[in-house]
Amino acid sequence: HDIRSTSGRVVLIDKGTRFIGYQQGVLAQGQPRVGVVWSRLETPKGVVIQLDSPGTGPLGEAGLDGFIDTHFAERFGGAIMVSLISDLGTWATSRGSSDNSQVQFNTTGEAATNAVTTVLDNTINIPPTLYRNQGGRLGIYVARDLDFSSVYTLRSVAR
Repeated sequence: HDIRSTSGRVVLIDKGTRFIGYQQGVLAQGQPRVGVVWSRLETPKGVVIQLDSPGTGPLGEAGLDGFIDTHFAERFGGAIMVSLISDLGTWATSRGSSDNSQVQFNTTGEAATNAVTTVLDNTINIPPTLYRNQGGRLGIYVARDLDFSSVYTLRSVAR
């Protein structure tokens, strides 16, 4: 939709206008929104207006929300698999022994612990990813007046 002046008589921003912006910071674990700053807009007619304004949600809250992928499987899956394989090996060995003998797995257990630690160190800090549908509605909080005088020449019309 076109964005019109307060009187509704003048189209200020044409439909099809592109808004150019950038993500502000990195989405951290547990954070439901990501900060966005919209730097400028470009209309289909070639008009460019500087915005330098933050993106907001539908209620004016800072940042944009969406589906958040925490990458749980990627972050913990490898460590869980290494741990399960280690436990399965220990269990299978203890079940295979028919007499009352005991088998020591000190070095194997330590190696498995080291492997789990290495896997976790390499994957635990994968940041979450926020997904939003293209073309979805969002808000831009413009905290100052935008000057369209260099773009539009308006004349008073007698009533």
